[in-house]
Amino acid sequence: MNNIRFLRFMSRTRTLCGGYNKHPGFLQQSLKRCMQTSVSISQIMKEKEIFHDALPGIIDNLQASSKISQLPEVGNWVRTVLEHNLRGGKHSRGLITMLSYEMLETPEKITEEKLKLSKVLGWCVEMIQAYFIVVDDIMDRSTTRRGMPCWYRMPNVGLGALNDSILIHCAIMETLETYFGKKEQYVDVVRLFNETLLYTSMGQHLDFTTAHHKKDYSLFTIDRYESIVKYKTSCYTFRLPVLLGLVQVEDVDKRMYKDVDDICFKLGRLFQMQDDYIDCYGDESVIGKAGTDIQEGKCSWLAVTALQRCNDAQRELFTNYYGSDKPEHVDIIKRLYEKRAFEDVLPEVINILVEGPKLTDLPNARRWIRQLLEYTLCGGKLGRGLMVSVGYRMFEEPYNFSEEKQHSARILGWCVEMLQTSYVVGDDIIDCGRVRRGKPCWHLQPNVGISAVNDFVLLKQCIMETLVIVFGKTPIYTDLLRYFNESMYRATLGEHLDCSTAYSKEKDNIHMLHMDHVNAIAINKFAYCSFKLPIFVALLLVKNGKEKASEELINICMNFGRLVQYQDDYIDAYGNEIVTGKNGRDIQEGKCSWVAATALQHCNDAQRSIFKEYYGSNDPEHVKRIKRLYDELCLPQLFEACERTMYDDIVQQVQDVEHDGVRQFLLEVLNVTYKRVN
Repeated sequence: MNNIRFLRFMSRTRTLCGGYNKHPGFLQQSLKRCMQTSVSISQIMKEKEIFHDALPGIIDNLQASSKISQLPEVGNWVRTVLEHNLRGGKHSRGLITMLSYEMLETPEKITEEKLKLSKVLGWCVEMIQAYFIVVDDIMDRSTTRRGMPCWYRMPNVGLGALNDSILIHCAIMETLETYFGKKEQYVDVVRLFNETLLYTSMGQHLDFTTAHHKKDYSLFTIDRYESIVKYKTSCYTFRLPVLLGLVQVEDVDKRMYKDVDDICFKLGRLFQMQDDYIDCYGDESVIGKAGTDIQEGKCSWLAVTALQRCNDAQRELFTNYYGSDKPEHVDIIKRLYEKRAFEDVLPEVINILVEGPKLTDLPNARRWIRQLLEYTLCGGKLGRGLMVSVGYRMFEEPYNFSEEKQHSARILGWCVEMLQTSYVVGDDIIDCGRVRRGKPCWHLQPNVGISAVNDFVLLKQCIMETLVIVFGKTPIYTDLLRYFNESMYRATLGEHLDCSTAYSKEKDNIHMLHMDHVNAIAINKFAYCSFKLPIFVALLLVKNGKEKASEELINICMNFGRLVQYQDDYIDAYGNEIVTGKNGRDIQEGKCSWVAATALQHCNDAQRSIFKEYYGSNDPEHVKRIKRLYDELCLPQLFEACERTMYDDIVQQVQDVEHDGVRQFLLEVLNVTYKRVN
């Protein structure tokens, strides 16, 4: 047998492992990088049917064996154990075993007897998979497997499943003895199974001890991960099936075995990376099991990759919440994963702009735009951009999801962040801000100053240039322009209201500080840019997404905007600059904020006079007096009650949203928003 036939077979294994795609986007993109094959799904289904037809005979022979037939009760239980734990799933390991002989043997040397034996070996490999699944589910406290309750959670099973796993192991050995006991390959076959059981148990040990090392994430390295993959996944998922096929092949070139080990390890790594990704992002109704890697603190590809890229604050977040089974902690880790993936797209977005045709002959402009974007876009929570990225994933049905559109969502997320950043730059100039996102405001940077006004405009044009370069020839381009232009117009109106309603003692315009103006500012300046834009842009990427873009959803976005603006106003007065990353200026600037309007609603005449005297002043003592007045009026308690009422009202609105993904997304955003401190 030559190496060409082996490579063709390895190409085929990729089809078998990807043919029953559990999470379309990521796997399809991964498999596209692999060797292409013309095998059709119908062909795979036919082969799977042939493979399945062999199982009843194997179980019958096992039950009728001399060792088991003496105890019919045990024989019936063995049948129950095998039928439950071998049912469902892709059976890709068994199919690879069956096909390895058929594809690696020279056609004229293939025999019916060996084809039959290749199916038997395939089911023995599936029994190994079942053996490890039973044990793994107990160790990981999993709840479902292949769309059914895990074996240990079945009635009258419990921890007796540990003994059942040993029964499965014994069933493998008994089956091998029945079919191969008198054949020359018997010793090699048993050796391969025992070797695989040892290697996989070693990998299982590494996996378990790494996950339960009391939050010592120094062990979460790529070398450790690859050791787990090599022994836990590659050995029995690829290496064993291929070597079992080669056992039956005549005239095998022994030099091929090194290639088998190398290629099977690489396939195992790809396969495990996919499984890790699916565990986090897969839909349980599609993949047939609940993901638990985060809860169990597993050394997964996502965890290792995230830790490689984390800054100190993100690493602290990971340490605090990874390995917790609390849903809110799991959500925090998933958001951390997505934030890292989102941040990785920024260099691409910047390159799209600075390498565009309009800047070819303008090297100084290219350098300035890169500097502007890298400084102003980095830092911060990136909440608006992440809403586009996460929103697409949650709005789209799993069978329509694609990595290409997920990538587009991240690019659009950065366009949303550019819009927000443009107003941040302008706002800081108007309000004489000093600190933004934990660093000096852009206009305070050397060689910037008042030219930041032009950069405010430049940031907006960077959005338009990105949209035309990336999406100009797509069907959603017109709608993108409409949504971004609407948000720009609304935000500009909101900024005007914010400036024109500000109080000053000289103007004596205290009548401007009322809740109607507060709400108008919140809706125009905040709700459109921060909620409607990212949510409705994400829906443009979703199949039939426009059907979900309802008036009810717009109304929810407006209420989100009001809630978050009220919070911003409160945090400006009561927040810690170290935590918030910016210095509060609303009192000094005489802003029409929720805090000011609410204070005036509760002031007596004397307190109103104090407010008029000191509000809108830059004098630190005057600012302190206003803050004391807020405390006298019990503003913290009033805000807490207002925030709770708004939260409850929005929850009620969101519960009426029909689409599960949209509803879940809105509730997650609301829960992240509620009681925030920065």
